[in-house]
Amino acid sequence: MNPLNWAGPQFLRVYAVLFLLALVLGIALRRWLRASGGPPPSRRRPLDPYEVALLSGPKEVVHTALARLLHEGAIRMDGPNIETTGKHRDSSSPIERATYRAVSSQSMTLGELHSRAEPAIQELKEPLIAEGLLVAPHLGKLARWLPPLLCGLLLYLGLIKIGVGMWRDKPVGGLVLFSLINFITVLVLSQKVWRTRQGDEVLAGLRAEQAPLRMTARSAKSSEVMNSHDLALAVALFGLGAVTLTDFELLRRQIAPEVSSGGDSSSSSGCSSASSCSSSSSDSGGSSSCSSSSSCGSSGCGGCGGGGD
Repeated sequence: MNPLNWAGPQFLRVYAVLFLLALVLGIALRRWLRASGGPPPSRRRPLDPYEVALLSGPKEVVHTALARLLHEGAIRMDGPNIETTGKHRDSSSPIERATYRAVSSQSMTLGELHSRAEPAIQELKEPLIAEGLLVAPHLGKLARWLPPLLCGLLLYLGLIKIGVGMWRDKPVGGLVLFSLINFITVLVLSQKVWRTRQGDEVLAGLRAEQAPLRMTARSAKSSEVMNSHDLALAVALFGLGAVTLTDFELLRRQIAPEVSSGGDSSSSSGCSSASSCSSSSSDSGGSSSCSSSSSCGSSGCGGCGGGGD
């Protein structure tokens, strides 16, 4: 029997049951695909600040590198501009070297800054995937697109039935409401996946464990109060808004204006950025200044983990 010919109440009852089944299966499948394949927590090695930042997402790694470079004097804030100082350490991490080169390049947008650091980020990402903290790219795609598939098919059926009902001059208000709920469910289930469930637990545990560090960063009156490692860890866990010193606040306003002062940038987000840069060279190696503006929209999904594929 063609379901499109069913009476409205009968179709709605079946539709509601199928929607609940599709929702439960979608959540279960997404959760299963985000399972960890790494060692048990008792055998985990300590993570460095950049690995901690990567649990939140790729852009947080760049934010952490910029904060550390600023603390160490390799870059400085000249009003709203970011300038290199020529004091960069050659022995620094690949992330810091890539970020420093990006800042010192001419006509560098914030998006290009992130792309310059991408090879170093990918190198950093592999061990965290092996340890079961980040979702492997192929599993991330499956976890994003398979769970909403059944709800999407059901939504398609509901839209066809709405069209049939309107053509037959039948009331379709209840089905429109169900279809709207289904549409929102599809959007939620198709959010990008970054961390595994164990990655969620590790990040949440570190944030709870390092709560005193957040208080220290927020109350610091001078950058000398914290060493570079602790400051980088504070930014990695709680975002640039956790450090309220003037230069760091200026840096936050340029590269992460969506983060409130003293706040937490742990949400999943996507950004589009614009930047204008000018560079001047001298015998000592030159410097460049970069003025950036960024606008971000963020979306949340329980257990998604921030970042991107």
